[in-house]
Amino acid sequence: MSPLDQFESDQKILNELKDMFEFASPARIRRNLEDLFFAHITSRDSSLPCEKEVAKSVYYLVNFFNEIESQNRF
Repeated sequence: MSPLDQFESDQKILNELKDMFEFASPARIRRNLEDLFFAHITSRDSSLPCEKEVAKSVYYLVNFFNEIESQNRF
């Protein structure tokens, strides 16, 4: 991938993040993820095939949104 292609790819990702944060703040998205995740965990009638992988994904997403929030960027 050329530097120009990489720049365009990076810019597209940044634009997607900007669009997402115009829809909802990082704090709101984080809270929604936490609510969804803990509602699933406490539900007795559901089970994900890869609970550990889902937990890791949610953990890293929550930390990502916490970091953005702590930077006061949005």
